[in-house]
Amino acid sequence: MTEFLIVDFKFRRALYKSLILCKRKNDSAEYRVTVMNGALEKKLCSNNIIEEQHGQLNITYSADTLHNRIKMKIAKALGKIVGKRINKFVLRRRAKKLKVLT
Repeated sequence: MTEFLIVDFKFRRALYKSLILCKRKNDSAEYRVTVMNGALEKKLCSNNIIEEQHGQLNITYSADTLHNRIKMKIAKALGKIVGKRINKFVLRRRAKKLKVLT
């Protein structure tokens, strides 16, 4: 099942909109985020997917802290709409293993 959501989020004291394409499969989903602001969209261009697995939103962080803050703000707003808990993931540089932060 595919659907679109429009999610408002606050970032740096301004309100922005994002268009999110939701693709659902069984008990998981994939959310592809497009921010309706050119400058912020460029920050997410290579890492704009939030995944849902087992009822939790999973976020993979990048090396860019600004990118991480934007993605986290969108994920929090999305979580309020879809009613999911957010899991934060950090990718280790050399080991390439995911470490879950709670």
